[in-house]
Amino acid sequence: MKFNFLIFFFFLLFSPILRAQQGMWTWMHGSSVPNSLGNYGVMGKAAPGNDPPGLYEPANWTDLSGKFWIFGGLNNFGPSSGSMWMFDPQTNNWTWMHGSSSGGTAGVYGIQGVPAAGNIPGARSFGSATWVDAAGNLWLFGGLGYDVNGASGMLSDLWKYTVATDMWTWVAGPNTINYGGSYGMMNVQSPSNAPPARYETNATWVDANGNLWLFGGAIATGTDAMNDLWKFDLSVNQWTWMHGSRFPNPSGNYGIKGLPGIANDPPGREAYSAFKDGSGNFWFFGGGEFTFPSANDLWKFDPVSAMWAWMKGSNISGDSGRVGSQCVLASSNNPSSRLENRACWTDACGNFYTMGGGNGNSFSETYNDLWYYNVTGNEWILVNGSGHVNPAGNWGVMTVPSASNEPSGRGGSVGFTDIKGNLWYFGGAGTGFGPKFNDLWKYVPDTNCINSHTCIVQSTLQSAFVSSSQKGCAPLQVFFTNQSLGAATYSWNFGDGTGSNASNTVHVYNSPGTYNVSLVVSNGTRSDSLIRMNCVAVDSCVVWDCGKLFVPNFFSPNNDGINDKLCVYGQCLESLSFSIFDRWGEKVFETTDQTVGWDGRYKGQMENAGVFMYSFNGTLTTGEKINKKGNITLMR
Repeated sequence: MKFNFLIFFFFLLFSPILRAQQGMWTWMHGSSVPNSLGNYGVMGKAAPGNDPPGLYEPANWTDLSGKFWIFGGLNNFGPSSGSMWMFDPQTNNWTWMHGSSSGGTAGVYGIQGVPAAGNIPGARSFGSATWVDAAGNLWLFGGLGYDVNGASGMLSDLWKYTVATDMWTWVAGPNTINYGGSYGMMNVQSPSNAPPARYETNATWVDANGNLWLFGGAIATGTDAMNDLWKFDLSVNQWTWMHGSRFPNPSGNYGIKGLPGIANDPPGREAYSAFKDGSGNFWFFGGGEFTFPSANDLWKFDPVSAMWAWMKGSNISGDSGRVGSQCVLASSNNPSSRLENRACWTDACGNFYTMGGGNGNSFSETYNDLWYYNVTGNEWILVNGSGHVNPAGNWGVMTVPSASNEPSGRGGSVGFTDIKGNLWYFGGAGTGFGPKFNDLWKYVPDTNCINSHTCIVQSTLQSAFVSSSQKGCAPLQVFFTNQSLGAATYSWNFGDGTGSNASNTVHVYNSPGTYNVSLVVSNGTRSDSLIRMNCVAVDSCVVWDCGKLFVPNFFSPNNDGINDKLCVYGQCLESLSFSIFDRWGEKVFETTDQTVGWDGRYKGQMENAGVFMYSFNGTLTTGEKINKKGNITLMR
């Protein structure tokens, strides 16, 4: 009774603190001092002390299991980074996954279309485009970086990283810099089509059919901004020019605010904050135009009707916007014009957040304001941050939330969403474009601030499954039973390069290995946002080569911790009998437990060095019988 009372008292004492975390920032990792060198640690090994260096505009992804990834970025200590990092919000640890700890590395392209452990994109930064497809693969396009020859310039290569196999694949585009592109005919797919090399864009989306879409960015001298819209069809690995001009710096056509039109087009734009709503429409906000003023216009593209609509904001560059009062909705609210605002998020209802950025190419003014956009009401609301330019920020105590905590003003930061819907914010450059940060922050959305402006989720959508077996011998047949809620479509990834769209399915693993299995489900309307909200189930299957059993031919029981016991090694043993005989045929050891080995003793006394014989009889999980005999040497 006393124990239960203490638990109840603890809950009463601390639950208000936990609720109070809503609307607060927490500094979770990295340094509060800019231009950190980071700490790479050991490649492939997570550790609390690991941290990327301070980075501006790395490529970023949130995978289907809720882990965060970055690649490349610019720091203050040399050329662009070529390393890849993964962060697990469950453990609050970074892992250096791939690439060199030094910058300026050339790409290792391998053979186009063929994954390989040695493949890796060249170092790059300045706004590479990224996507996560329905199977959980991470995609990367372009940026300013290094090609196969180590030459520096604009890139137009398209890469796929398969999380399950930990391998990169060069999928499309040239492996050299400054490609001029091939538009072909608008809306006509062709294997010869390809976007020109570009950087400074992350206006990217994945449509309901799994195609990758890309808008705008900078080309050529870096002062030429584009408004071309492209689609990449994963089923045939081909690009299609879908909308916009093939020439740089188009003035665009705003049309009538709120109304889609076939002639509507945004002006040429270096675009960063991009979203996808619950109906599958593509959105982007603000960004930079070719003369480097910034914008605060909000655009929507319907991939079904293929029309743009100017939805909100000004059609004049440099508009100062209207902040209004924090957490007070007003139709006149609008963020100020900005660029480098890549830190953006979409919630479970298909509404958007965007944060920070800079005003002008010199970063003379930076922001840390967090805005929320309600799609249904077509209205912005300021939910957090300073209304002033160049805010200094307040880090507080690491991992401790506080109402006074806030990141400093910066641009070129990136955002992630964890499986609980919390917003994470990493890196970027401060005022004057000099200081580069590696701090990682978490923000818990304030339901009191936005509750009256959010949608009501009409049905539960949750991915879940069970498998008939998680371990066994090759060929291993596994039955997967779907237990998802509210799903209409299914996408299985068996971890070996194959998948299925059936509700319940069976798969045969023919090769030994460990395979991560995932199931992504959709209800037909909100799959993209819900995938980012933990709409994927992940499990592992371990497959063994059961015919390979091994008994060492010598061991040295001298208590040095190395080879002190003689055991039977191998998987899939259901039962066994293992016996050791001396040279006169006397049995000195016997076991039916694979985990028990001979320590060289007989009747409590250590045997002399010499040759012994063993006999092994076993039954595998497959039913196969195995009998082995041989000699072993006991050494001192």
